[in-house]
Amino acid sequence: PKMISIEPTSRCNLNCPFCLVGQQNNLKSTDHDLLPRGLGDMDWDLYEKIVKDAVEFGIEKIQLHFQGEPLLYQRFVDMIREAKRHGLYTQAFTNGLPLTERKADAILSAGLDSLRFSVDGATQETYELNRVGGEFKKVYRNMAMMVKRAKRSRSNIELLWQFIALRNNEHEIGQSRRLARKIGIPFFVKTFAESVPDLVPRNPKLRRKLHIKPCTDIYRAMFVYFTGEVVVCCYDLAGQHVVGNL
Repeated sequence: PKMISIEPTSRCNLNCPFCLVGQQNNLKSTDHDLLPRGLGDMDWDLYEKIVKDAVEFGIEKIQLHFQGEPLLYQRFVDMIREAKRHGLYTQAFTNGLPLTERKADAILSAGLDSLRFSVDGATQETYELNRVGGEFKKVYRNMAMMVKRAKRSRSNIELLWQFIALRNNEHEIGQSRRLARKIGIPFFVKTFAESVPDLVPRNPKLRRKLHIKPCTDIYRAMFVYFTGEVVVCCYDLAGQHVVGNL
């Protein structure tokens, strides 16, 4: 594998119904306290070791996310700096809500290569169905702020608004695309893997079948929990098939 995804934290500020972490919590809280392997943050010493070992192994790209929301990790910016110091390409996916102006500037200064915002709606009514506990106006404002600050700092960061197409939001794809164009952020529609029947889009072009076995992702990437445990499948949120510990 040339890519490694690490989990800065297993915590999340949202409880999305289609999310592998969010699905574990049947309560109204957003703490995901029913996640079977527990909540926690990666120790810094462990992260430094993982980066060093990854480079020696031949890893070229590190994703600073797995389950959980990476921007909740206190030393997220330091993670970027450490990875860049070792010459790794750095990427992170976020729901965008924990972003602040100060954090945005720090992320840009640290040299993050790619930041993808997961925003699945163009109105609060639709957005909160999919990003339970979130505020659309806030995340939209944060995306606009990040675009402006990236331009001001002449950063080469790749910013992207990712929109997962679902039955309850497919009617807002056009509106979302226009909103993205308004603030100058590239927009990407991700088709929905038919894992939750009630959420499958009506438009067949917005669906994708689950891949048949064998899965080839194990040759592309590996995934690491905050504990250092390694799994070879991004769907193994509970740690049922741990192959080792870094």
